[in-house]
Amino acid sequence: MKKLVYVFALMLLLTGAGCASSSVDQSSPEAVVESYFALFADKPSAALQVVDPSVQSSDRFERKWDEIKTWSYTSYSILEVSDNEVEVEMEIEIDGDMDSGTDQFGVEEVDGVWWITDIPS
Repeated sequence: MKKLVYVFALMLLLTGAGCASSSVDQSSPEAVVESYFALFADKPSAALQVVDPSVQSSDRFERKWDEIKTWSYTSYSILEVSDNEVEVEMEIEIDGDMDSGTDQFGVEEVDGVWWITDIPS
């Protein structure tokens, strides 16, 4: 019983400290894109956890991010994974207007961890 209480307390501590997250999975191209959407739905800036830090400071990424962080994804579906791209069909809301279409996420594997290297715009 003491072990169970200890394990439960440890899980609460790690989760409360932000050390454990059930919504982040970077084990495959599909998983990292799914994680992006889950994190974005909670808080757009949280989605940056799965974006390669080396691309976040580029002018191109910053321009795209300034636009995209105001979006609200209402639905999405992964259509195809090829090489370093994940094609996604999505529906978004921008300033009260609905839009839909397909676009690609760039992805790359580094030391067994998948990262988003390019976001739709």
